[in-house]
Amino acid sequence: MHDDDPAVFFDDPFWSVQVTRERALVDAVTFPAIPGEADAAALDGHALAPRRQIAYATGPDVVDGDTLIIVGQGALARFSGSYRAREPGPVNDGLESRCLLQLIAPA
Repeated sequence: MHDDDPAVFFDDPFWSVQVTRERALVDAVTFPAIPGEADAAALDGHALAPRRQIAYATGPDVVDGDTLIIVGQGALARFSGSYRAREPGPVNDGLESRCLLQLIAPA
């Protein structure tokens, strides 16, 4: 990776976690991502509720329904667990992707 490669931003251990994408009949892929929370409409749009998400450099093939195993260290250990990928796709200029997370099992 080069310093001008956007993937460098997502590979900082201070704020990133390791994500392993698993899908039947396809090799697993591991990549760094930055976890966070996105607000989502709840109660028929009358309230906002946080939903976990990850942001990562566009590149890893993540599709809706993939299993994502997240391993975080230190303060980011709270994100560790198994998730189902929801609504993955590129954002901003296409160099970054985001994916909502549906918890399958905590670590």
